[in-house]
Amino acid sequence: MTVSLSEAQLAEHYRVNGIDPDEWASPQALTPSARRQITLSVRFSEEEITAIREAAQRAGVKPTAFIRTRALATTAKSPTQPPNTIDAAIDVLARDLDRLRHAAHAA
Repeated sequence: MTVSLSEAQLAEHYRVNGIDPDEWASPQALTPSARRQITLSVRFSEEEITAIREAAQRAGVKPTAFIRTRALATTAKSPTQPPNTIDAAIDVLARDLDRLRHAAHAA
């Protein structure tokens, strides 16, 4: 028999009793999403990956999402992307343009 508890009840249960692995259900295998089933390995130099990680952090996305977004933005048949990915890419481009503007004025 499965008992349904509220989040507050669950929190209290685990606060009082701790976590009991015997209460866990059997693990279920995860299947990759239908949209992204292909993995592509790419090598970067230390300088390149540092730049990518910094740009991804500024955009508020993971490096893999940053790379995917930038790569797809350069293709003619770019699939429709979720708005948050597009917004992140626009933010990165805006920051890049702002840095270029500042560099041009400093020169």
